[in-house]
Amino acid sequence: MDNETKLLDGDKRLDDFTKWTQKIIDGEVVTPPLHMKKEERRQYVREVLREDHAYRIKSTPEVTEQKFTKLADSCFSFFRGTALLYYRDYAGIDHSLPQVFTIGDVHPANFGVMPNESNVPFFGPNDFDEAY
Repeated sequence: MDNETKLLDGDKRLDDFTKWTQKIIDGEVVTPPLHMKKEERRQYVREVLREDHAYRIKSTPEVTEQKFTKLADSCFSFFRGTALLYYRDYAGIDHSLPQVFTIGDVHPANFGVMPNESNVPFFGPNDFDEAY
């Protein structure tokens, strides 16, 4: 699969996620993911993981199997490797709050010295993978 196809898949996921969020805001989602009963939640998590990893499952199944095995090893690995599940759980519940800049992966290794626009070094965060 080429980069353009990957981008289109990503655009579709973003569009789907935006629609899901709007349904929550509009009150169309009756049971938010955080309030599902045990079996319903289990099925939901499985579906979300399959959906979020659909490209990886098709393109590199052996790598995906390794990731899923690692996710099953510990709660820490599971929660660290399933950020998209977390975002779906909370999608739309904060729609009335102001938006602020956040960085979700803040730890010492993600800070460093880098030049600003005037080429003057400054210290600050340098990893914005989980920034919003």
